[in-house]
Amino acid sequence: MAFKKDLSTLVLGVLQDDGLHGYEIAKRIREVSVKSLQVAEGRLYPALHKLELEGLIQAEWIPQEGRPPRKVYSLTDEGRSELAKQRSEWRAFADSVDAILNPGQPGRMSMGRMNVGLAGVPRHWAWETFQEAGRLLSAGATVCPSILRRSRHG
Repeated sequence: MAFKKDLSTLVLGVLQDDGLHGYEIAKRIREVSVKSLQVAEGRLYPALHKLELEGLIQAEWIPQEGRPPRKVYSLTDEGRSELAKQRSEWRAFADSVDAILNPGQPGRMSMGRMNVGLAGVPRHWAWETFQEAGRLLSAGATVCPSILRRSRHG
């Protein structure tokens, strides 16, 4: 079983910040995934072509001095919307797999869905707080933010 649309989602993800040419897209996927994900050219270029036909990315030929022009791909507004949708679907998929692989942990939720009221809070602190709340809830305690703040900071 695999997450559907995985390559397309990866391509949209690496293009979210800036335009890249094909080789750089494959390189970025490999580097960001710490070499866990490799994309062969035989799969990448058909995926890029499909995404372009669907209007999710656009391509522009960029001239280079003393070299052939490069085809640089970037996200369209539709591509950004699709990336947001795929990100949400991925979180739901990952949460479902996590629930199956880690049974017996009530209230288990990924950080991907825990974002309400955490603006400005460092992610590691938010995760520790979330874990502490889970432990307290599992023990039958009632949890509120002020209890967590006191227990965390004395």
